[in-house]
Amino acid sequence: MSKKLLKLFDLFMSNNKTSNILCILLLLLVFLFFLNPIIYPLASADSGYFLSIAREFFNGKKYFIEIGTIYNPLAIFTIGFPFTFNSNPDLRYHILINSFIIFFCGIVFYNICLNFLSKKKWRLILSLMLIVLMFYNDGRYIILEPLSILFQLISLLVLFQFYKGLRSVYLFFIGFFIALSFLSKQFGLFIILPILISLFLENKINLRNIFLLFSGFISPLIFLYLFLNYNSNLHIAEYLKYILGLGFKLDVGNGTGIELDFYSKLLFLALVIISNFYTLLFPFYFRSIVKTKSAVIVISSLFASMTVLYFAFYLHYFLYVIPYFLMLMALVIDKNFENKNFKFYLFSMLGISYFFLLSNSLRAFVNRAEQLKLQNEMATKLNFVVPTNSKVYIDGISPSYYYSCNFRSIDSKFVSYSFPGYLNEATIAKYLNSGEYLILSLNKLSLYEKVLQKYTLKYLSIHGIQLVVIKKV
Repeated sequence: MSKKLLKLFDLFMSNNKTSNILCILLLLLVFLFFLNPIIYPLASADSGYFLSIAREFFNGKKYFIEIGTIYNPLAIFTIGFPFTFNSNPDLRYHILINSFIIFFCGIVFYNICLNFLSKKKWRLILSLMLIVLMFYNDGRYIILEPLSILFQLISLLVLFQFYKGLRSVYLFFIGFFIALSFLSKQFGLFIILPILISLFLENKINLRNIFLLFSGFISPLIFLYLFLNYNSNLHIAEYLKYILGLGFKLDVGNGTGIELDFYSKLLFLALVIISNFYTLLFPFYFRSIVKTKSAVIVISSLFASMTVLYFAFYLHYFLYVIPYFLMLMALVIDKNFENKNFKFYLFSMLGISYFFLLSNSLRAFVNRAEQLKLQNEMATKLNFVVPTNSKVYIDGISPSYYYSCNFRSIDSKFVSYSFPGYLNEATIAKYLNSGEYLILSLNKLSLYEKVLQKYTLKYLSIHGIQLVVIKKV
């Protein structure tokens, strides 16, 4: 590196206000990402699915038993809470719940970093980075991952408290929060592996501790079983299938990721790398943190989190990985921050990510305005043909219209609001009754004509999108 450049950079960094400026810039980014979905409350495909499931539950149907889904209920109950007060609440209320969960993730992350990052300003900077990256990775929509991640982070925070105080009761709460993470979304369960590895290496594995950990884990599972089994006859084996995501029968795939091709995965990976550009420093400074006390739990959590990517490569699946990227960065910063070269590279890479994220947040105001306008116009025109509260199956366009148009499932148990592609046309036709509707993209029509009898057709063109509405006679 040029000595003049390094000297200039060192002069700039010697000003204590530099980290304050970075905090302010990140707070601006947090504000922009938070404000965007409040001004433009857009329902994504996932949002439409999760909120439609939540609406069914808060309308009195029993989760799993009467509502078919592969997803565990805790996050769906949480984001769907506004349905308690209104049958059709403003989407912003659900978005606010999701946003506050993300803010709590940042707070818990800050407290975790107290255990291995001595620099207060950098604990704040990395916590703000976590909030920004959670919003960027689909957190501006209604998704399940933030609540699952929050409970993962709480379980790690309690683990650090256990090591400080060695009070065995903490192990019960570690298991308890692992279970809550799992019940928010099944992928949250991976955190149990790094926690067990850490306990083993700290010589804390014994029968008493295992019993406390297991007791904490099983308590929420028992409570949920009793809740679901009230006035029902739900067998335990069937319940276990449900919470493992195996209770809802699909014709194709496991419920996620079948539409992603190689180039889509490559694009998502590129977006994750540029928004987390600091990760390129890890190979060069990894040796400096290997022997630190917290390295095992952080590194094992990072590798365990990557198992989620086996199932799908969406941006919101990377949410499980990002907290552990940032924890690893916290370890690296704590050991290397006095190194002038490291500081230069760190600020340079954070700068690249910052301007990418800033650009994304600003463009989102224009893009989401256009998308929301299109979504509202499509919903209005679809409701002109298919009344609200009609029983509908959607194939070829976004499942967001289940929510936007206030549609119901043709069969909440066996079809539910499943994403297009996971159930065959013959399965859909089997559960489609007289007076119920199919809303299809034009290219799907020939597939359903082979399995349907006695129906009426209506063709629609909305902003150049060719649709077909089928009504079973």
